[in-house]
Amino acid sequence: IDESTFHFSDKVLDRANVIKLNVIPYTEWKATEVTTKGATIKEWSYEEYQKLIRKDSMLTEREREFIWRVHKTLNSCAKNLGVGPRILKQIGKYLVNLPFTEEAENITREEGFDLQFVQRIMTKIRGQKEQLAAIFDADSEESLSRLFDEYADVSKFENSRRNLEIKRQEIENYGYTL
Repeated sequence: IDESTFHFSDKVLDRANVIKLNVIPYTEWKATEVTTKGATIKEWSYEEYQKLIRKDSMLTEREREFIWRVHKTLNSCAKNLGVGPRILKQIGKYLVNLPFTEEAENITREEGFDLQFVQRIMTKIRGQKEQLAAIFDADSEESLSRLFDEYADVSKFENSRRNLEIKRQEIENYGYTL
């Protein structure tokens, strides 16, 4: 489902990663030929695939503390806003399964946390200006940008800050954000 034409319910948002694809400049497009000649693709059983996935979903104390503060902030704006235990578990599961090689991590834990925050929590921030004003007001105790600064040891929150700014502009321009 494409969220640009259809808005997800909170129930769906609790169970999904919502990703936004970046547009690659056309000058960087490369004509590549896809060849599968001679390639063999191994079939994986469900059980084999499940063995690849780490089941533990531990978040650090600071990560849990940050998410709890965000939950309280969202919930103070509207009782239907917040971060449920399912989201907490799924973020933890995502983070323990980040891909890495022996040489380096492809995505650091901090970057992964930021991506998950945008995909799982920022998508829930929608509503009218009056309802959400404190989240965007840098002088407010409930400001998300203040929380990002306070928990800079968890992540730089680069994607989250960009997403928050887009939502702030929507609030200013239209009086609401989706």
